[in-house]
Order: sequence, then C-alpha cells, then structure tokens
Amino acid sequence: MVLALCFLSMASCATAPPTEKHLGLVSRGKTLGAGQQSFEALWAKQTVEFGAGIDAGRSWQMENPLAMLGGERKGDGQFPIRVEATFLDSTLIDAGLGHYARLLDMEVPEESEFRRAYYDKYDPANHVLVWCELRTAWAENYLDHERWIIFLEDDFGRQYETERILEGSQPIRRTVPAWPGKFQPEQEGPGWEIRQKAWMLCFPRYDVYGFPILHEGTKSLKLVFQLSDDKRIRNEGTWKFEE
Repeated sequence: MVLALCFLSMASCATAPPTEKHLGLVSRGKTLGAGQQSFEALWAKQTVEFGAGIDAGRSWQMENPLAMLGGERKGDGQFPIRVEATFLDSTLIDAGLGHYARLLDMEVPEESEFRRAYYDKYDPANHVLVWCELRTAWAENYLDHERWIIFLEDDFGRQYETERILEGSQPIRRTVPAWPGKFQPEQEGPGWEIRQKAWMLCFPRYDVYGFPILHEGTKSLKLVFQLSDDKRIRNEGTWKFEE
C-alpha cells in the first residue's frame, strides 16, 4: 500500500516560475521540528504543485476552456501536465503508516506487516522518495514516465535521476464540464477528459562516492520534469530546508 490512498490552463512558456515549499532542517534524512502535526498537515506542508493550471494561484477551473482541447501538441513550449509532488521524509512516512494503521483498525501484527511491506517495496533507507500525482487533458502518453527526464537538483547544482519509478493506481479518467465557471452556453458541450496517474519516484539516497545527497548542509531540493523529445518543455518545484 502507498501513503496516499488515493487544471488545466496551458502555460505560455516552457519554464514557468517554479513553485517553492519551505520545510524544516534536514538531518539524517529526517525533517526536524515536525512535532505532533497530523499526517494531513505534514502531507500538505511537504507537497509542491507545478505545471498546467498553476498560474498566480488560480485554479484550472478559472481558465479559458478553449485553450484546453487536449490532443498532442509540439513546438509551442506549453507544459502539458500538472504535478503534485510530496517529499516523503522519515517523519512523513512514519506519520502516514501510523495514520493508515489506525484508519484501517489494524492489529499490532498487521501493522508490523504493513510497515515491513512498505519498507521492502520502497526501501527508504536507500532512496529519497517523492510521491507524484499527475493530471493532463492532453494525450494520455504524457503520463508515460519514459517520455520524461526527471531529476532532483540540490542547491549546489548537482543532479540525481530516478533509479526507479513505480506506478500507483491505474489511470483514472473523469470528464469535467467544457465551460467551467458561471458562464454556461445554451447547449452543453461534451466536456473533455482529465487523465490521472500516480508515481513513486525513487531517487538514490547516496551519490556515486557513497555520500548522502541529503545532509545537514542541504538548503534546497528541486524536482525537475523535462520532456525527453523537447528540452524546452520543462517545469519544476522546489523544497527549501530551513531551521
């Protein structure tokens, strides 16, 4: 099981301003100062959003639906997906495992097995984990991770690509109205489909020399999505680690 039980206006350029999220100081892979915050509060705190539909705080429902007709587009520099990415440090993982154990009313043996299965599957001792939820109204193959170059970049400019990408649930389709907002045409249009996927991004916890990529001196981590066949199509979100 994963921690999450689990727009779309198109930006006018490929490199939209990054979204930043501020976290606590990283120490030994754990965010300090989390205290007794709830799992939901920790999840929200450690989630960044970027890409389609992120425009000065406006949600995708407020945008012009004529700009969201879906389909494959090339060469216009528009970023085709919306990304919600959650940085899973040990504090959040522990909070999430405890949350779902209580939610599902697990007995102690069940909770132990639940925890063991999670650690066996994702190996957080050797991976920096980022949970991503992705949506698009464009072609479904934009949700194929092989179309993307995905990496973390620290404040020294060092980059680390994923070692593994594990897909969560199967793609979900839902139809949204073709005319969001107060205005409605005389005849309802058919709407358009939003396709969704979830990925667990597993980055190396240690560099090629055996040094941890997260340490007490780490000030920020940037998550970058760059389309493989068009390097101009790129977007990013940043977590900043502060005392």
